[in-house]
Amino acid sequence: MAFRGEQSIVMNPWEKVENPSDESTLLGQQARMMRTMSMIVQVKGNPMVSVCPTTKTYYLLENSETKFHMLCRNNTRDVPYCDSFQIIEEYLFLSPEPNS
Repeated sequence: MAFRGEQSIVMNPWEKVENPSDESTLLGQQARMMRTMSMIVQVKGNPMVSVCPTTKTYYLLENSETKFHMLCRNNTRDVPYCDSFQIIEEYLFLSPEPNS
């Protein structure tokens, strides 16, 4: 991400979710592990805004031999003249059984 000009990138390590809570649940799905990343994203071609603070929270739902399922919530905030908003991405990789 730094190659695109993002600044102040801080990525926390993956943490196992010991006590399920609203914070570790997204779209009704409980995360097994979580990690957050914060950064200042560069905005090009906008005369009003040059940067926007962003926090990405990764929710690992399943990681097995045949399935990888993760949600990512992008929260953009504190942008002058704009609303704060969130984008949720879903990553789902499926593969056949290893012995097939």
